[in-house]
Amino acid sequence: MRSLAYLAMRPSGRIDTSLAKDILTMRIALLIASLGFAAVANAQIPQPPFGSTFTAALTRGYWFQAPANGVVTSISVPNEASQPFQAIEFIDFGTTPPPAFNATVVGTQLHYSNNTAGGSSVPVAIPLIAGRHYGVLGACTNAVGSTTSYNSYATGGGTFSSTILGVPTTLTRLLTQSGIGGSGGASSACSSEAGGTLSRVNLTIVDTCASVLTTTAGGNAQNGTMFNIVNTSASALTIGSFDQSFPVAGTAALVEVYTKPGSWNGSEQTPAAWTLVGSTTNLATAAGPTLTPIPVPVNVTIAPGATQAFYVTCSAANPVAYTTGSNQLGAVIGSDGNLQVTAGVGVSYPFAGIFGLPTAGRLWNGRVNYCLTAQPATNTTLGAGCGGTFNSFYQLFADAAAAAPGLTGNTLQLTPTANGYQGAWLPGTAAANFVLPTGGVALATGDDGVVNYTIATAPFPTPQGPQATLQISGNAIIAWGAAAMNYPGTNSYTPTAGGFLNSALGGIYAWHDYNVSEGGQILAQEVLGTLFVTFNNVENYPTNVANPSTMQFQLNLATGRVRIVWLSVDGSTASPFGTRHLVGVSAPGTSADPGQVALATAFGGQLLTADPEVAALAVTANTLPLVGTLWQLTTSNVPATGAVGIDVFGIGDPGINDLGFLGAPGCGLRASTDVTNAWFVSGSTHAYSILLPANPALLNFNLYTTSAVFQAPAVNALGAVTGNGVRATIGNL
Repeated sequence: MRSLAYLAMRPSGRIDTSLAKDILTMRIALLIASLGFAAVANAQIPQPPFGSTFTAALTRGYWFQAPANGVVTSISVPNEASQPFQAIEFIDFGTTPPPAFNATVVGTQLHYSNNTAGGSSVPVAIPLIAGRHYGVLGACTNAVGSTTSYNSYATGGGTFSSTILGVPTTLTRLLTQSGIGGSGGASSACSSEAGGTLSRVNLTIVDTCASVLTTTAGGNAQNGTMFNIVNTSASALTIGSFDQSFPVAGTAALVEVYTKPGSWNGSEQTPAAWTLVGSTTNLATAAGPTLTPIPVPVNVTIAPGATQAFYVTCSAANPVAYTTGSNQLGAVIGSDGNLQVTAGVGVSYPFAGIFGLPTAGRLWNGRVNYCLTAQPATNTTLGAGCGGTFNSFYQLFADAAAAAPGLTGNTLQLTPTANGYQGAWLPGTAAANFVLPTGGVALATGDDGVVNYTIATAPFPTPQGPQATLQISGNAIIAWGAAAMNYPGTNSYTPTAGGFLNSALGGIYAWHDYNVSEGGQILAQEVLGTLFVTFNNVENYPTNVANPSTMQFQLNLATGRVRIVWLSVDGSTASPFGTRHLVGVSAPGTSADPGQVALATAFGGQLLTADPEVAALAVTANTLPLVGTLWQLTTSNVPATGAVGIDVFGIGDPGINDLGFLGAPGCGLRASTDVTNAWFVSGSTHAYSILLPANPALLNFNLYTTSAVFQAPAVNALGAVTGNGVRATIGNL
């Protein structure tokens, strides 16, 4: 890991940033290539040239009918007027286009924003469904919330012949009689007006469709072929159409496509098991290996992991081409990252003779055209960063059955630092550390009560300053100061993390529901510069049962060192009020939750407190991981002593939450180091990103990232702290 810091260093020890960028670009390209990801259609739809800026409290745009499925991944407004902001609204009008002006319609709003920089690309993920009508309104504005719209009017009229993913469509002027920048997100009433001037808004659209070719080797033919398609992706996919190889050029009088759930095997001659998808007549066919598109919309959706059978067949005089298999029945004959086509059998028309059994198989010669359905993109935080400091640590034992063996015979020692405590667990030392009380003052806490205790000899030094007065609870809490003790979100006898972390006073906790009213004593005694607070054979609930515990707080009034010594802890869980124990130390006021530790196995960093708190190195995703867009991230809480940072991208999660074996206890590694990039620390935050190719094969693929920062002077043997990981599940929505 340490060597990552020197990835792009010259012998001088200085990072060559241009070299680092070249290395990063090259390694990302290699990573993408190694996964077999190829670019597909990803284009800004063509628009007419700029003509003039139309300025009014009115916003314009255009509408279109989607000629193909796709996903809008970014929107921007051309900013010829150099305004600071832009307002954008994207609308679904459904199966009916917007009416001609003066009539209006309110569609379904799919996106609205009014606070992005003028002319900037706004990442979105808006699925387009072929045949539906969509509109976009957009203008630049002089202020967020302003109705004044600076519309980018095109040259020409109100219509323009454009394309989406290479398929022709027409853009038609769309208008609303208000400035959408001031709408607050309310859906706009819209009209179409082909006679006006179209207003320009940039849309980038990516394809979610792909094709899988089997073979065109030919060599044999029959009326039809049965084969299976298996969805190997994690999202549903829809078969759109087939392209078929024919042995000769000519005219196919009748071509039919049938389908059934599951495999064809066993249903070759059972027409009732199949559904006719559609048919076409008098189809002009090319001779193989040229493929002929079959103009039958299939539109069959296959669930993730499911198998669907198909039967492409012609009438008796018109065979389709296939290849005789060699022990290939059921073999994969075409695939990508989303589906597999497997070899089946030849079947004469209709559902008659079978060819290719029992093992040879017949290899369908053709191409499957399909589209993936919308796949949500998500970001998931993995693990936690390190390098942060908390002003608390604690362990919450669920009940006395867990606490008794965990605490009995042991000592927790708290040694003061400049701004907190360093904890240490001292197993098996209670007998040696316990000091038998020889008098002292019995504290009248009663059941669940608190006494105000004034130290007679010298104030007790704490990270928050010397304390002349302490609050001592009958439930084993010693808090700082003279104010009242509180228990946010709970009560005095039910230990919780929130009640501990958010206490107004802070202090030292061995919190448990004791019952001194039933038996035992709580004694305070100052001897040789140490305040001893001893719970001497103090009873626990339930009542009328002998179940005492003995433990002791030791506060060194000169050094501030604290020991909590558990000589014996009752293990009964019979109390009707619960038998939890919470052990720890916390500064006054609201504290961040570090998560509970296991005192018996915690390493030093987990038992270190500091006040004020410092947040751990954190990695946050700023955008969703959408195909065809930049996945943008921020590393925050970069330490002021940081020198060099490392961004890490990987295709796996090592799942390492503690790099103690590399000299960085408490630090994790939640992304495999497939691609790394070094950067100079220049502030408390660092932005980085990766371009996700516009390829449907990436949908539902997981990509991982994290960051590390090397510090001077080093904070551990590794010399670095690491951030949490983030898992991107790539999607188009």
